[in-house]
Amino acid sequence: MTKKQINIRVDDELLMKLDQLAKKTGKSKTDIIAQAINDFDADNKKTHQQIELLNKQNEQLQMMLSATKALISEKDRVIQTKDDLINELRHKKRGFFAKLFGIR
Repeated sequence: MTKKQINIRVDDELLMKLDQLAKKTGKSKTDIIAQAINDFDADNKKTHQQIELLNKQNEQLQMMLSATKALISEKDRVIQTKDDLINELRHKKRGFFAKLFGIR
């Protein structure tokens, strides 16, 4: 791949850091800048993947929440039905004993 030359503007502090990194690592300024861009790109891709994963997990949690709400609603319906049946049996029991003992 052919390399192109570009001009960029940086402040004195950033240029000093670049010079120090070049001396410390023995790499060229071009190599340091290229590595920084590649690292930034890799971090950006990783962040994007993490966001996608969080979105999928959020969808799954929303589905679980909906299912839980449906189960709670069904549980409440079953409890109400049970309570209605108990009340009906109590009423029938009173009627049975009233007939049995002649109570009105």
